[in-house]
Amino acid sequence: MANIKKPQDITKILNKTSQVMGDFTSLLNAAQSMLIMTSSMFAANAAAKEQREEALRQEERVWQEEQAKKTSPYQILGIFETASNEEIKATYKLKAKFYHPDAVNGDTNIFKTIKEAYDIIKKERGIK
Repeated sequence: MANIKKPQDITKILNKTSQVMGDFTSLLNAAQSMLIMTSSMFAANAAAKEQREEALRQEERVWQEEQAKKTSPYQILGIFETASNEEIKATYKLKAKFYHPDAVNGDTNIFKTIKEAYDIIKKERGIK
């Protein structure tokens, strides 16, 4: 260890230490600012990703709705237009039971589509 002989030397050391501590504090503040900016960027990216995914889900819903409009009720039920009323009823009951929202494989949208298709066929054929 060096011999310190003068009070000026101690003052120089204290001043230098104070300067180093100030520089270190500035670095810590800069690092904290960078961390905040990075966190904000990640949050913004996550929000943008969620918006893109929601837009894709919406496009998929619109596409499915358009496809459903192009599909005949017979195609939805998976039967030929020449099927008997009994075959239509049986097919509807089977599919409605399978896709009912309370069933294990239930899907509200598919169930609704199947019901709408059956209602159209019933009206068309006068089935009660």
